[in-house]
Amino acid sequence: MPLLYKPVLWTHGDLPRLLSGTWIRGADQRWQATGVCRRPSIVEPGDLYVSAGSNEAELTAALPRMFARGAVAAIVGGLPEAVAAALPPDAPVFQVTNTLEAVKALGAVARDRSSARIIAVTGSVGKTGVKDGLAHVLGHQRPTFASYRNANCGWGVPESLAQLPVECGYAIFEMGMLSKGSISAKARRVRPHIGLITAIAGAHMGHHGSLESIARTKAEIAEGVLEGGALVLPRDAPFFEVLAAAPRALPHPLEVVTFGRHAEADVRVLSDRLYPSYSEVEADVAGARLRYELGVPGRHWVINSLAILATARAAGANLEQAAASLASLIPSFRRGERLRGVFTRGVVEVIDDTWNANPTSMRAAFELLAADAGGGRRARRVAVLGDMHDLGHESQALHAALAEALVAAKVDLVCMVGPHMAALRKALPPALRGPHEETAGAMAGVIGDALRHGDIVLVKGSNAVEMWRVVHALVSDREAARHAPRSWRAIDEPRPGRAAPAKQAAPVQQATPDPPQAKDKAQSLRAT
Repeated sequence: MPLLYKPVLWTHGDLPRLLSGTWIRGADQRWQATGVCRRPSIVEPGDLYVSAGSNEAELTAALPRMFARGAVAAIVGGLPEAVAAALPPDAPVFQVTNTLEAVKALGAVARDRSSARIIAVTGSVGKTGVKDGLAHVLGHQRPTFASYRNANCGWGVPESLAQLPVECGYAIFEMGMLSKGSISAKARRVRPHIGLITAIAGAHMGHHGSLESIARTKAEIAEGVLEGGALVLPRDAPFFEVLAAAPRALPHPLEVVTFGRHAEADVRVLSDRLYPSYSEVEADVAGARLRYELGVPGRHWVINSLAILATARAAGANLEQAAASLASLIPSFRRGERLRGVFTRGVVEVIDDTWNANPTSMRAAFELLAADAGGGRRARRVAVLGDMHDLGHESQALHAALAEALVAAKVDLVCMVGPHMAALRKALPPALRGPHEETAGAMAGVIGDALRHGDIVLVKGSNAVEMWRVVHALVSDREAARHAPRSWRAIDEPRPGRAAPAKQAAPVQQATPDPPQAKDKAQSLRAT
């Protein structure tokens, strides 16, 4: 449900009461903050802006602009005279020794005062999509908060906690991983009732060197889960035994719930039918058999939907209502969004999956591209791929290995960006080799020459490669492109026997009664 209001999070009296610092101007101003933000590009009216910069140049550029955009106050590490002179005379500015520690302190207070059912999500792939999917599903049942996009780092987690509303039914936080111990620290800060690991895959191999090390670090999420809570695990994951052992090392018991295609999974697929823009799924959810429609396509999203349902069940949500809500799910920002692209010779369908990439997510994207049939005709499938980062010493081999998956997906043309993609280019059949550029900006300048009217174009790569530049070259108005009528689309497959999406998931068999479920349908409080 749409957010109809932004609750007050902090007031002028909270900063001197909760933080070790002092007002250096605007101490007599009265204000209420409805958000906390450190990123200048997304500050909104009502935000408490926290400066993450440490030098005068950064402050000079950012701070006056933040107040102009509607920030109600700012927390800074210092205020050079040149910056102060550019500010409104009554702008409230609070100085602390360390701005990150200040945000952590606000986050700790917000967590302590919250009565929400807290969910923490980590995993090698699927974190943000599953987090947003949970927000969508749970938000149809109770007021629900979710961290903004992929705010999952050392700054992002406490910043998200600092935005947790006092009155909230569910709250969902994403946790990213780099080195060993990074998940443990975040989990202990969030103290979730439910911890979810979406998958174990070869992301951040440069920091770990092995899948086992990745599994052990992801399993650290169990260290923060509160007594009586639950740990939701991917049953098909490599080193599943490492994940399953984590709660046994704790001083208090946790419920362990598994999901996947594995025969022993608590929440598992019974059957699925995959279409280019949606899927139909039948699943066994701890004894309850459910049929539902899934609004986001792809085999990997079938598994993601199981993770969502397993977590919703652990959170006490209504299962049938949760499954029905999956029909209206849409892709997260730059994670499989379908957009209308325009170039000099016509129109193309763009699959924007540019947020990040690793070998597992690349293959999932190729499989999704392979499902596109072009609405009864054979549209060309074009993959525009950027380097995958942080793969360690196996990077060259992992890039080259994508060739087999691209051929299997019947991709017609592969355009490549970045030095690591040279290994893939060499491994590809010559007929599939498109242009190879060093930067995404360079590819943005030539991509139109490689495309034809009606092409289906997948754009994907690690975030640092900035493959969004290629998307922007084809999509001038993102919102208009996202919400364009279906008549332009290269795919418009019929839904056999379906006049309209189901309003309610169909229970086929109820083997055991569900526990009492929360049925409050108040609006969703989302940070997205």
